Amino acid sequence: MALAPLLFVAALLALPAGGYAVGDSKNLHPVVLVPGYGSNQLEAQLTAAYEPSATPCAVADPLEWFPLWPNHTGMHDAAQVPCFADQMSLVYDAGADDYRNADGVATRVPFFGSTRSLVGWDLLVRRLEGVMGYRDGASLFAAPYDFRYAVAPRGHPSAVGARYFRDLGCLIRRASRLNQGRPAILVAHSFGCALTYQFLLSRPFPWRRRFVKHVVLLAPALGGFAGGMYGLSSGIGYGLPNVTRATMTRLARSQQSTLWRLPTPTVFGDRPLVVTKGGATYTALDVAEFLDAIGFPEGVRPYVTRVLPMWQALPAPMVPVTSVIGVGVRTPETYVFATDGFEGEPEVVYGDGDGDINMVSLVAIEEWSGVQGQVLNVVRLPGVHHSGFFSGDFALTTVLAEIYAAGRSAELHHDDMAIKWRCVVRLPLHRGAASYDFRYTVAPHSHPSAVGDCYFRDLGRLIRRASRLNQGRPAIVVAHSFGCALTYQFLLARPLPWRRRFVKHVVLLAPALGGFASGMYGLSSGIGYGLLNGMTRLARSQQSTLWRLPTPTVFGDRPLVVTKGGATYTARDVAEFLEAIGFPEGVRPYVTRVLPMWQALPAPMVPVTSVIGVGVRTPETYVFGAEGFDGEPEVVYGDGDGDINMVSLVAIEEWSGVQGQVLNVVRLPGVHHSGFFSGDFALTTVLAEIYAAGRSAELHHDDM
Repeated sequence: MALAPLLFVAALLALPAGGYAVGDSKNLHPVVLVPGYGSNQLEAQLTAAYEPSATPCAVADPLEWFPLWPNHTGMHDAAQVPCFADQMSLVYDAGADDYRNADGVATRVPFFGSTRSLVGWDLLVRRLEGVMGYRDGASLFAAPYDFRYAVAPRGHPSAVGARYFRDLGCLIRRASRLNQGRPAILVAHSFGCALTYQFLLSRPFPWRRRFVKHVVLLAPALGGFAGGMYGLSSGIGYGLPNVTRATMTRLARSQQSTLWRLPTPTVFGDRPLVVTKGGATYTALDVAEFLDAIGFPEGVRPYVTRVLPMWQALPAPMVPVTSVIGVGVRTPETYVFATDGFEGEPEVVYGDGDGDINMVSLVAIEEWSGVQGQVLNVVRLPGVHHSGFFSGDFALTTVLAEIYAAGRSAELHHDDMAIKWRCVVRLPLHRGAASYDFRYTVAPHSHPSAVGDCYFRDLGRLIRRASRLNQGRPAIVVAHSFGCALTYQFLLARPLPWRRRFVKHVVLLAPALGGFASGMYGLSSGIGYGLLNGMTRLARSQQSTLWRLPTPTVFGDRPLVVTKGGATYTARDVAEFLEAIGFPEGVRPYVTRVLPMWQALPAPMVPVTSVIGVGVRTPETYVFGAEGFDGEPEVVYGDGDGDINMVSLVAIEEWSGVQGQVLNVVRLPGVHHSGFFSGDFALTTVLAEIYAAGRSAELHHDDM
C-alpha cells in the first residue's frame, strides 16, 4: 500500500470503544515469539555411550548439562570445534525414518515458554515490555525449539518435531487462558515462520480461529532460498574458527532442518540456481539430482519423502497474517561453480531479496491475497537485511508497530465479510499541516464567522489536494487538543459522502470535546502566555477561549467553581458565572455561538482513534476564598491529563454504541496533555496509531 496523505491540525493551547490502555497488561492479547534458526539456546549432556572424536571432547562430569548453542567455548578454542560438530550433528535413521541425536548425546531446549531462551531478540523484548506493557510469562511468551530438527508429513515419524508442535499448541492455549481467553498473536522470524506455518496447517480450523488472533511473519522463506543449495554443497560454519570444509559439510548435511532451506519447485520453478562449468544446470526441480552430484545421495530419500510433500503447495492458513520483509538487498540468486566443481568457491549472481532469502520466496505468500476470507498485509522494508529485524531502529519500530496493530485489529473472519488487502509501508510518512489562527473558532449556522469559515474552506481544499497528490487516497487527519475540537466540527460540517471519500481515519490526541474545568479559571484569572500583564483582557477577547468552557452535555451538574459566599457554578451555570466574574459581554456569544455547537456529540461516521493521557492530577474544582475572583483559589484535583478532565477526555466513548462508527480509545498512563510530542512512550504510541491508521481497512457500511 502506498502511503495515505497525513495532515496535522496543530494546537498552541496547552491546552470503541475498543478501549486499549498502552502499558496496561490487562488489555493485551498475549504474544508468542517463535525464533529463527539458531536464535535460541540449546543444552547438551553426554552419556556413557558418547565416544569423543578427540580428547578435548571429554567432560569432567558426564551428567552435567552444558551450553551447546551458543557455543562460546568453540568460538574461542579451535580445539573444541570438532567436539561441537560431533555433538551438534544429527543422524538420519533410515530404518526408523526419523532423525535423532548422535550416540551418547542428549539435548534439551531450556526455558521453554520464556523469552530468557532467546538469542538476539533482546531489543524487541525490551520494547514490548517497556512500551506496550508485556510481561514475560504472563502476556509475553517464547516458543524455542531444537532448530536442527523439523517436522514430517503424515505417515512419517518426527518425534522431536511432533513434540514441539504439541508443546507449542499447549503454550498458545495457556497464553490465552492467562489473558482472559484472548487469542494469541504469533510473531515468527525466518525458519520459525516455516514452522509456524506448518503448525497452523496441522491444527483444526476451529482451533486456529479460537486461539490465534494474528500471525506476524518476519522474513518468511516459505519457498526456501538459493543459499540453501550452497549450504549443502559447502557446509555451515556457525561462525567458529578454523572449521574445515569437511566438518562444515558433515554438520550441515546431518540436520533435518537444512533440507527445509532448499528452494521448492512450487516457488522457484525452473529458475537456474546452480550452474557448473561442465554444463549442468540445477533448478528447484532438480534438487534430487543436485544432492547426488554433491556427494550426498543419502539426502535424497528424506528430501523426496519428508520435505517435498510438505511444500508442494502453500494453502492459506485462514488466520490473519502480516508479512514483514526486507527488500532491495543484494541476495545470492545463482551459484556458478568453475573447474574445481563443488570443491571450489563459486561465482555468485545476485538478485533482489533480503540478503539471504530471494524475493520470489519472500513474496510467495502474496498469492493468499486472492483467497476469500484470508486477511493478508505485506510490509516491505527497503534495505533491511534478513538478520536486521531486531537491531536497526527503523525495522524494530516497524515490527513493534505491526504487533501493536495486530493487537488492536478487529479482523472479520467470515468468508463473506473478509478484508483482503496488501500494504507496502515505508516511514517517514507524507506530511502536511493545517495551521490556523487559534484565537478564532467557527460559529453555528446563521451566525457569521469569517475567519473560522475561511479556515474550514482552506482545510477542505487541503485535504482534497492531499488526496489528489496521493493517487486519490483518503487522508489521515491527526489533531491535538483544541485542534481536535476544530477537526470534529469540521467533519460535522462536511457532507457524509465527502467525509467517506476524503478522510480515511482521524487520530485525536487529548481531545476535549466537552471543554475542561480550568476553562472557567482561565476566564476569571486570564491566560498569561508567559507575559506579565493583561492576562484577563487577553483571555476574554478571544473567541476560542469560550470553547474551553465545560459543556453541560459532558459535565452536567458537577461543581466546578465554588465561592466562599456559597455560590456554586456548574457547566449549567456558565452564563451566571460570566456575569459574576465581570464579563457580561461574554454571555451572548457563549449562549448563541458556543452552546448550540456543543449541545450534543454526534458521531462523525469516519474511523476515529482517540489517544488520551490518564492518571495525571488535573484541576476539577476551584474554590475561591474571601478575596473572591481576584484571589487565587484552592484547587481540588481529579483524574485527567493535567489539563483536561477525564469526563471530557472519554466523552466520545459514547460513539461506541453507534452503528457504523469505528472507534478506538488508547489510554496512556502518566502522559500529560502537553507530553504527546516529547516523551518516547507517548511519541512511539502516536506513531504506531498513525501507522495503524494507514494500514487499516475499516468497513464503513452501516450494515457491517
